[in-house]
Amino acid sequence: MSAVGDGGASLGEDTGIDARYLSAMRRAAPNEPSDPSDDDQSANPDAGFDLDDDELASLDADFPLGDGVADGTAEVWCPYCGEPNEIAVDPGSGEQQEYVEDCQVCCQPWQVIVHYGPDGEADVSVTTLDEG
Repeated sequence: MSAVGDGGASLGEDTGIDARYLSAMRRAAPNEPSDPSDDDQSANPDAGFDLDDDELASLDADFPLGDGVADGTAEVWCPYCGEPNEIAVDPGSGEQQEYVEDCQVCCQPWQVIVHYGPDGEADVSVTTLDEG
């Protein structure tokens, strides 16, 4: 079910989007608010969708949102020169990450190891490349 002229796969086929999520979203047509003041759905994020409790519970289990807070930066100390460096870390790249980054002061390369905990806190360590 590709859009006209896009030439690509339909959602849910090869895009990695869960078919159950798409099916539930297709069935969940937003309700028209009866009063313009009812338009603010911030108190109930599920308001305006016709999903039963089992469907909502299934979506919440399959697509947990958490509190939306995850570390995006970390302060580390260079294993070569000992100077502090603030580096960007990316929670979207997975719970466990390993990559090489250069010191902002002495330009020596480090092995960076990042582990995100369930609370979104990043545990970051750096070592010399020959230690990693």
